[in-house]
Amino acid sequence: MRPSTPVIGSPRTRASIRAKKRERKKKLENIEEAQQRLNEATQEKDNKSKTRLKNLTRIVKNMLHELDSAKFTFGDLLLHFFDPALQPGETRWESFWKSNTNFEDMMDLIVGAHNATPSGCKRARHWALKLICRKVSLEARKITANKCLQSRHRVIDQSYVFDYDLESLHGHLESHCPTMLEIVAAFSTSRRQKRAATNPNAKERVITTSMLSLLREYSQYNNYHHQILGLFLFGSGTHRQVFSVLSRLGTVVTYTSLLRGEGRASKRLATDETTANGEASKNIQSKPGRVGLVRELSRCCRESARRNAEDGCGAVVIDNINFVAQVSKQTMGHKDVQENGTCATLYRPPGITADNLNLDELRKGYAEAPPPDITDLDLTPDEYILLNKSNLHTVLSIIIDHGGDEYAKFKKYLEAECPESNEKMPIERTAAYPIPAMNVNEGRVDGIIQVDQLIRKELATPPPVSQPSPSQSNPSNPRLVRLYAGDQLTLAHLRSAIAWKLGSELTEHSLDDIELVPGLFHVEMTAVSMILEQYWNNTANSSLNPGSLRFHNTILGRKPITITNAPPFRTSLDLISVSLYARVLAGLPISAGFSSWDEFTTDLMSTNGVSLGIYEAAWNRLCGVWCILQMNNVTPNSPATSPQGDTVLESAILFNEDALLLRNFVDSVKRGDSGRIITILKVWALSFRSTRHTKYSYELMIFIHKLKHIWTPGLRTAILRSWLVNPSGRARGFHAVDLLQEHMNLLIKTIYKARGSNDSWEWLATSAKSQNLGRVR
Repeated sequence: MRPSTPVIGSPRTRASIRAKKRERKKKLENIEEAQQRLNEATQEKDNKSKTRLKNLTRIVKNMLHELDSAKFTFGDLLLHFFDPALQPGETRWESFWKSNTNFEDMMDLIVGAHNATPSGCKRARHWALKLICRKVSLEARKITANKCLQSRHRVIDQSYVFDYDLESLHGHLESHCPTMLEIVAAFSTSRRQKRAATNPNAKERVITTSMLSLLREYSQYNNYHHQILGLFLFGSGTHRQVFSVLSRLGTVVTYTSLLRGEGRASKRLATDETTANGEASKNIQSKPGRVGLVRELSRCCRESARRNAEDGCGAVVIDNINFVAQVSKQTMGHKDVQENGTCATLYRPPGITADNLNLDELRKGYAEAPPPDITDLDLTPDEYILLNKSNLHTVLSIIIDHGGDEYAKFKKYLEAECPESNEKMPIERTAAYPIPAMNVNEGRVDGIIQVDQLIRKELATPPPVSQPSPSQSNPSNPRLVRLYAGDQLTLAHLRSAIAWKLGSELTEHSLDDIELVPGLFHVEMTAVSMILEQYWNNTANSSLNPGSLRFHNTILGRKPITITNAPPFRTSLDLISVSLYARVLAGLPISAGFSSWDEFTTDLMSTNGVSLGIYEAAWNRLCGVWCILQMNNVTPNSPATSPQGDTVLESAILFNEDALLLRNFVDSVKRGDSGRIITILKVWALSFRSTRHTKYSYELMIFIHKLKHIWTPGLRTAILRSWLVNPSGRARGFHAVDLLQEHMNLLIKTIYKARGSNDSWEWLATSAKSQNLGRVR
């Protein structure tokens, strides 16, 4: 017997202890009573179940005995019960189908692993398999009849490629093939993947492409997906051998179906004809075959370009294309040849109408304009303020992008204070329409004239008529200015061609309706070349000069650079950018009185409000530090400059200004701000002149003079919206128009990998027209 706890404490304490004991004892009694009631209920339920099972067994035995006495089987009873001809619908529903588990439990017992009749289990599984086969076959026939996966029932144009969406095809499979989709999903998903919850989108793509391949095996007409994949491989420069392998595996269509030419017959039909003797004969006629997808898309792109050039509100960018025409075997007089041609692209600048391109107003501007003057390059007070603000914004963007994770909190303030001019382009996607490649070298004046004639003919623009007399003029239909964009060499040859034909022939043969748009990408390349040449410091001890780009290239461990043989554009731009970023991140804390960047960051993040998530004060402080540095233009703790001058400091300051201007230009192009670009071009016009890049200096001088004195406000807007394109339609997706053509040329060279008889300008023109469609999403 367990002794009781000794009673201690005051009477109130003892009473409380006794109350807790009573409560604990009562709780235990309640638990025991509940458990007893549960056991009794379970026992009662088991007894009822046993009694019910016993009664059911007795009834089944009696029923089987009666069936056997009447020469029937239990199978006959089931067939009679489920026979819809007898129509015992209510009885079947109440007795069998009303329960949600009767059928499933019965099938589990039949096909279960512990079934006493293996033959019955096998027959049940075979029946279920045949049922599923009929179901999925019906689904395949249904989606094929819907024709949503068939290419022959789609219009072959640009939407044929751009409307391709794998998610949309998956939606068609969900609507028409839910059973097969569920089977493939179960077959491709393991238990581990279910537990890990892997990326459903990736698995959905695999399942969709697998089912599309199976449906193409069901019917060769279900080939829309495979044609798009083939077009993508074709645009990536894939050779014919790869197509042969992948088409045998059912992944893509054949190479022939993509490039089948006109006049090739896919079938030959027999027709009855009567001879001169009256005898019937069979004549084999060729049925016109369908043209390959690439040639059909090439034709559609050509028609689309003509439709978009009808109103005359488009612009054309021109660039040369060079490639080597290779031969399979070099013999005497038969060797590789350098081919020089021209490629062009029509594009639609946003917001341009016929009123912006009035040729009569342009001629009036030429007649009244003063000669070019150096004062045209002076910045106005507003432009000077805009340039300083954009430089400040560029430095702050460098700090936020490369200063560390702590500065990512200031991105919203950076975007909110981005300076913008009145010439900022609207954010719209620019549509581009390639023009067939031309076997004409635009590197000569007569060549560029022939290029212009071919472009006029290709775009089907009506030739300009002779200038009518004032009495016969029709002011409602004036001649329009045609905008041509390109690099400096292209613009120089166009300007020479205009001057060559001006006044020497009839008006319908002159080129006075052409206006030139500078290519900003080549201007950027010239600026990079200028900075690299000026700050490379190509002297005997330049590798030890801490302010030279040669020293920075050595410190970064990059390949040696020979300034006489300049490296690629991207390599030079990266070197200049990294050097600028390092100077900003190293010089800013020193100018603010700190010894390191980490110390400056720690002090900045200790500003009032940062701990509470309020960064306005810290942002204003960060902007103020750069403003002070910009006003001083030197470090505040630097000693006084000696009378002889500090060439290292001067070179560093000049590099900072030039590199910052280049970085500002790149950011302005991405944002589509033409006003900021113009201010930088005014500065570069003088910089190019002083660094012996006189051709681009002349182009910028002519452009700024026309912008200020010749062009009307409408034409000014048209040209400032024609030197940038936005292929993606994003806010920071603008690019120089000549970079667009360079990218087009790269795609053309990737697609055009012909040898032997296919090595022709005709094939190059065909691939050039449709190369823009090879970039499948």
